[in-house]
Amino acid sequence: MQGQLKELKKELHRDFPRSDPVLTLFPSGAASLNVKIGSETYVLAYHLDVGLGINRMSAATFGWEGYEHPVETVEEARSFLISRLKQCP
Repeated sequence: MQGQLKELKKELHRDFPRSDPVLTLFPSGAASLNVKIGSETYVLAYHLDVGLGINRMSAATFGWEGYEHPVETVEEARSFLISRLKQCP
């Protein structure tokens, strides 16, 4: 999974440099990829116990209730993020 996320980060950086993707890899195998889309930051996260999903980063986060946009694969996450990036000026 971490290898796929590294490739996605490279692709986003190359094709959408303003998205400023930042990948954080954890020793446990978990990972997060922060992507700026317009004025928001989306976080693609992978946790061993809950899988893969996307949330918008918010200053007012009180606990975790699951992913805002659960996805099954990195390719599905890629499509979601790229569709949003293409909508931004």
